[in-house]
Amino acid sequence: MIRSNEAQIRVYNYPEYTLQGTYGGHGNGTYCAAFSPTDNLLATGGWDGKVRLWDVEAQELMHTLEHGSYTSGGYPTSVAFSPDGSRLAVSGDGYNLNATVWDVSSGDLIYSLPVGAGQFSTSSATVAFSPNGRYLVSGVSRYVGPEWGGLIRIWDMANGSLAREY
Repeated sequence: MIRSNEAQIRVYNYPEYTLQGTYGGHGNGTYCAAFSPTDNLLATGGWDGKVRLWDVEAQELMHTLEHGSYTSGGYPTSVAFSPDGSRLAVSGDGYNLNATVWDVSSGDLIYSLPVGAGQFSTSSATVAFSPNGRYLVSGVSRYVGPEWGGLIRIWDMANGSLAREY
């Protein structure tokens, strides 16, 4: 996935390496992708601030989720499915970063969680679920002058509360 004029995402069968399907990209760049552990879903995110959920078997778009932009919430650069595949977490690069958590079947927003910003509010964040799906971790690389540092926040997915911060 790179910036290209084609703006396409291609999925290949393994181990044959035959083209399974082509999906719409994200304009000036597709920066993240993840397959769900169930249901053959593909989540992609990019510069346009959107995350798209694709049904790979049917080769059709299920949902378009509005995560954010560079100046508000960050453009998506990290997507992760919960272990049961029912939720999708998103975070990214930019200012005023959030981790958003979505219901995969309905496309509804469940939580928008502040992941932390640096001195000049520009940061980069990643997200991951715990193996049991109870927690979401956000890891942030941020500028805290005169150097870069990190911030890790762990969120309880039962109620969206902050459980730990490092």
